[in-house]
Amino acid sequence: MTSKAISVIEALVLKAMAGKHSVLEAMGRYARGEGGPAILSHMYGISKYQFRGFLQRLYMRAGSPVHAMLYVSMFVDHALKIPSVFNDDGTVCRICKKVLIDVFPEDHIKKTHGDEVRRWVAFVINEYRKAKIPGVIGGGSQQV
Repeated sequence: MTSKAISVIEALVLKAMAGKHSVLEAMGRYARGEGGPAILSHMYGISKYQFRGFLQRLYMRAGSPVHAMLYVSMFVDHALKIPSVFNDDGTVCRICKKVLIDVFPEDHIKKTHGDEVRRWVAFVINEYRKAKIPGVIGGGSQQV
């Protein structure tokens, strides 16, 4: 597994842990060519500018838009299995019980709960490997 792929997985894990599963669902549909950013962001009730910003950050992590969308299509379904670490209104972290005011949830998770992030990244990789997709990890000679 390349460091760029792991970096994209980490971004997906952070979104899932922050409870932003709708962003991940929209991202998965975009990676599968099921709509553009404006349409999908409207369908999932997220800002198209936030959606495009997340796309740009994924492109930077992956090194190219093509690789980013390949990684998203490979890993997003496994990242969607990760539960949110925040209460229902998104203000209290269930891990450390800290109340978040004017803090991005992803920043809090990455800075405070790095071990949990690494554990979930490993989970996504293992779930992907268990799926044994032909031609990719565990199923052929192509390496991601």
